[in-house]
Amino acid sequence: MARLQPTAPHGFASRLCVWMMRRVFGRDLRPYGIAAHAPRVVPGITALNIIFETGSWDLDPTLRKLVHLRVASLIGCVF
Repeated sequence: MARLQPTAPHGFASRLCVWMMRRVFGRDLRPYGIAAHAPRVVPGITALNIIFETGSWDLDPTLRKLVHLRVASLIGCVF
């Protein structure tokens, strides 16, 4: 299976989202480098991260682990 290498953000919206991400998290997150291949996706990913980081979407740690495992199995991720 081919893997995409992270790339630099293109366009104003992508650069703005990466700048915000660096301010919030203090570093570049790997999915943004991959999503930069499709710049129109980056603002949506940023909006979802902002929504889920508000704290009102807290999940039980056991349920969170099950969700991570299910998503990993759906996309074929190997650990």
